[in-house]
Amino acid sequence: MDSTQPIKDLASFLTSVKEIRNEWKLYPDEELWFRGEDKEYKTYLVPKIYRQWLALENRTNLDFFEYEYVLYDEFQRTCPKFLDKYSEEYFDWDTYVLMQNHGAPTRLLDWTDGALIALHFAIRDKSSDDTQNPIIYILNPFNDKLREMTDKSNEIKNIVQPKWKDFAKKHPGRKINEELWEEAYLPADEEDLKEIDIPNPPLLLQSPHLTSRLGSQRSRMVIFGKDPWWFQNNMHEDYIKKIKIDSSCCEELKIELRDSGITESVIFPDLDGLGKEMDQLWKIMTRIDSKHK
Repeated sequence: MDSTQPIKDLASFLTSVKEIRNEWKLYPDEELWFRGEDKEYKTYLVPKIYRQWLALENRTNLDFFEYEYVLYDEFQRTCPKFLDKYSEEYFDWDTYVLMQNHGAPTRLLDWTDGALIALHFAIRDKSSDDTQNPIIYILNPFNDKLREMTDKSNEIKNIVQPKWKDFAKKHPGRKINEELWEEAYLPADEEDLKEIDIPNPPLLLQSPHLTSRLGSQRSRMVIFGKDPWWFQNNMHEDYIKKIKIDSSCCEELKIELRDSGITESVIFPDLDGLGKEMDQLWKIMTRIDSKHK
């Protein structure tokens, strides 16, 4: 799954991406998904809320999903004042996506269909004395083997879908769509949480670009079920690979990305993003000048 040598420049990175695309024999309109992490963590490809949960020393008698629901419910209660408009029909899913994109812990794992955007996220906060190589993970969402282990798995077909239909029939007044079994990943309230058995495998989402930030980041998302280690336990070169970035070249790569139009204010199109970009520019200028004086 590893690239042979750590990448040192932007051209080599794009060449590696092209080689992976060719190896997987994707059609031109089939987009790869990318995720950048600033080093290889023990909890790589694990969502934030699970990383925090797994770090707790005394969690044996705690119900993860009950705790998660409290967080989710509170965000839903308080977020409308920050939204210009929202859909009542998709409110549950939309607010969960917004939680993730604004820093709250969720079972969502961020991806992007932009290779340079993932590279930016992998190296944006790397300092010159950090010697750990950043990693870009590349996912083929069109791979049949991956689909057979996620949305087309035996668990989904033989357990999740029938149980969801039974749940819908049990609550006829709510007019629940029997075909929308994906809703099992995100029970709407505490009572549903008691009835619905959340699936184990993750689900690849065609997540909407609800905000300019999500659009600028070309966001893709994977929602995890009950298994936080699913990707680690099911790594296969048929659908996931990784490219290592040489940590000693991150400063030069930041300049190359800036020359390519990939900056903080482009990916975070607001004043916070512009402020972070100015901070990065300050560090670049002062570092370069200090070396030449």
